[in-house]
Amino acid sequence: MALDNHRILQVIQAPQRRGAEVFALQLSTALRDRAWRSTLASLFPGDEHFVHAAEAAGLWDGTFGDRRPRGPLSWKILRAMAGHINASRCSVVQANGAATLKYLATARRLGGGRWRLVYRTIGMPSYWRRDPFRRATYRWLFHQADLVIAVCRRAGTELVEMVGLPARQVAVIPNGVDAAPFLTRPAGVRARVRAETAILPEEVVIVHVGSLTAEKNHAALIRVAAALRDRGAAVRLWIIGDGPERASIERLVRDAGLGRQTWLAGVRSDIADLLAAADLLVLPSLTEGMPAAVIEAGLSRLPVVAYNVGGIDEVVRQDQTGVLVPSGDEQALQAATAGLVQDGGRRTAMGDAARAACVSYEITRIAAQYAEAYTDLLNGRRPGA
Repeated sequence: MALDNHRILQVIQAPQRRGAEVFALQLSTALRDRAWRSTLASLFPGDEHFVHAAEAAGLWDGTFGDRRPRGPLSWKILRAMAGHINASRCSVVQANGAATLKYLATARRLGGGRWRLVYRTIGMPSYWRRDPFRRATYRWLFHQADLVIAVCRRAGTELVEMVGLPARQVAVIPNGVDAAPFLTRPAGVRARVRAETAILPEEVVIVHVGSLTAEKNHAALIRVAAALRDRGAAVRLWIIGDGPERASIERLVRDAGLGRQTWLAGVRSDIADLLAAADLLVLPSLTEGMPAAVIEAGLSRLPVVAYNVGGIDEVVRQDQTGVLVPSGDEQALQAATAGLVQDGGRRTAMGDAARAACVSYEITRIAAQYAEAYTDLLNGRRPGA
């Protein structure tokens, strides 16, 4: 069966409002303008709202499994996946997430598929592959891909130097977001959201957007907010997202006496409106690739204070659009945050600069780079890292 050279399947772990999955949905939408027919399918079931959005856009191809397996692999999912890929005549299949790479690499090895396998890795190999067994496993998996796309230069370098991938097998394409919700917000949205959330005019809203997972280091974020409160700063803390650390974060908030000042907002579909009502984003992550949150903050005219990890410094320009401090230096993180909390004029200037800088990460521009990478791959041309 001949393959369709403009047919691509994006495989995600589960339909959910998290970085890799949202990106795959937005990328598939944008690729249509580049003459690619890109659709999505998931390993496991998840958020029906995500599925409905993908269906409405004509992008949803279904779910391969009805539940998450107890073991490392489900043969039922493997069979369903291989059958779907062969029937759809995809020329390229992209793995979005570590579990999807595991399944796709195995399916192609067992089934002898002629389609090209692309893996988009959003993290830093040095952080996630520290365990010897995991390192060996993922080294093998990375080498099964025809092309590995890293979201930042540091990750691309690590794929070559630490994972041992040939430079011709690695491409660096930055993260991207649908900028329209952030650039075309209705007038008065900031005032409306701040009124709805009972924010006083003098209060500065510190926001964090991301999964509630250990590497996001919410404990440091909460300690920074508590220290600012103790110094008399009128701050509120919004934590947007959900995940396995939610109960622990709730406990830390209570222990710090920040219950009144903190809102754990959960997963939201109105991120653009919430960011419009906030004042700065603080991101004390222990590891990152290139988080969409810093791009969305920039588009929302919010400066960023963050640990300088992964590719954050490719988006945040030091002392122009935000402040980056050495990873783990909590005192520096607190000082940088306090400086911006106290200086509204500086926040405004940085926010304006951030808006101008982050437009380049609009998803249609990033989709053009993906389309070029797919075309080069099918034509036997390989990018250098």
